[in-house]
This record gives sequence, C-alpha cells and structure tokens, in this order.
Amino acid sequence: HNGCLDIMCKHANDKDCHVDTKRAISRCLALFASNTSQVHEHLLTDDVLSSLEVLIAATDDRNCERCGMLAVANLATDGSNHPVILSTIRLETILTLAQSNDVETLRSLSFALHSFSTCEQNHAILVEANAADSLVTLLRCDDYDTSFQACLATKYLCTSENWRNIIAESNGLEALLSLASGNDLELKRELVGALRNMTLSDDNKRRMMVKDGMK
Repeated sequence: HNGCLDIMCKHANDKDCHVDTKRAISRCLALFASNTSQVHEHLLTDDVLSSLEVLIAATDDRNCERCGMLAVANLATDGSNHPVILSTIRLETILTLAQSNDVETLRSLSFALHSFSTCEQNHAILVEANAADSLVTLLRCDDYDTSFQACLATKYLCTSENWRNIIAESNGLEALLSLASGNDLELKRELVGALRNMTLSDDNKRRMMVKDGMK
C-alpha cells in the first residue's frame, strides 16, 4: 500500500498534475477508505490526510471534492480515527463544502459530521471550527440523506450544553422544526431525539413555544 500511496500523494500535491489524474487519485483514496480498519491504518498518515485536504480545497474540481470528502467520511466511521483526522485536516476546510451544489458532496460532509459528533471529545473542536452554520445549512438541504445525517449530528451535539445554545443561536431550532412536516418515520424519530436534547435548555423550551414547536 505505502508505495502506491506515496506516488498518489506526490501527484495530488503537484500543482502541475492534470486534473484527471487528481480525480483518479481522489476516487482511489475514497475506495481505499471504504475498506476495513486494516486499510485505514495506511491512510492515517500526515501525507495522505494532507493530500485529501488539498484535493478537497485546492483543486476547484467537483469530482475531487466529492471523492475527497467521501474518503474523509469513510475514515470517520471509525471513532478511533478521529483524533488523527481532526489534528491533520482542518475542519474549516471541509465545512466550506456545505455551500457545494453537488448532492453527493453534501451527503458525505453531513455523514462525516454525524460521525464526528458521536464522540463527545470532538464537540469542542467542532465549536472552534464554527461548524454550526454549516450544520444548519445541511439541515435545510432538500436532499433527504443530507438532512437526515445532519439531524443525527445535531442530536448528538446537543447532548452538550454549549451546543444546545449554539444551535439555537444559529437558527437551528427553526431548521429542525421545518423537518417535522415530512412523512418519513425514521427522520421523525431522530428529529424528536434532537429536539429532546435541545429542550434540556430552559431557554430553548421558551424558543420552541414561540416557534409553535408543539404543533
């Protein structure tokens, strides 16, 4: 693996490398990351993770962004990978993808945030990266998978008092309540969990009443 990865990292970081090559590298890394944790250990290096950040942020190419974000999301499925990922790839970099018009990219970003949010030790890191605005944007996405994963992320983050306040101040309560009009039972179950955690704050209880959240 390592010899192959060294070559891919070299080309990913080469400004003169053709975009088609970078697209192929992004796809390969996403496919590698979808495999077992035995493969993950080869990907959790500064070179590979830094190359993913370059592919996501510096290529200005939808395919590189999409597959690079998918690779990060796949790696994030294992909580033991989080410290290495979050200490190497700047969250601010991937959060810019919340403005993407590519639904696959949005799904991967939302899924990654869900995975990161399941570990309480990541909550402060997500605060520092100003993740709330991006999360609310994903909650409002018309794509079901994107909004569903964002709802899960919100549910886990709002187990922390700080996040309950941040989500409310970022108009997250309105975004959550807007999901209640849908018919999907699984989404409604997770939505109830997110709202339950939000209402652990008395201020949020009052906010919900004002927003007609009891309807």
